[in-house]
Amino acid sequence: MGYRKIHKYKLEKQAEAIRIPHGGKVIHAGAQGGEVYVWVEFEAETHHQRELSYVVVPTGGAFNAQGMIHFKTIQMSNGLVWHLYLEE
Repeated sequence: MGYRKIHKYKLEKQAEAIRIPHGGKVIHAGAQGGEVYVWVEFEAETHHQRELSYVVVPTGGAFNAQGMIHFKTIQMSNGLVWHLYLEE
């Protein structure tokens, strides 16, 4: 394994996918400044990207869970709680 990088990506609550480096792995999710982010680790020399599907849903919210797996529950400073699901 060579050099690696970690980048932060903002997740829009109404979106369903982001572009991340090919082979990238989500290693953490959390809140900063009232927004939901993921941190992705990947090979430093990676130039190709892929699409990562996700769902950010509030507690009590309905969503299509087909092909998704729970990654993390995130509590915001304002008391809202979001649940992050990533593609399997």
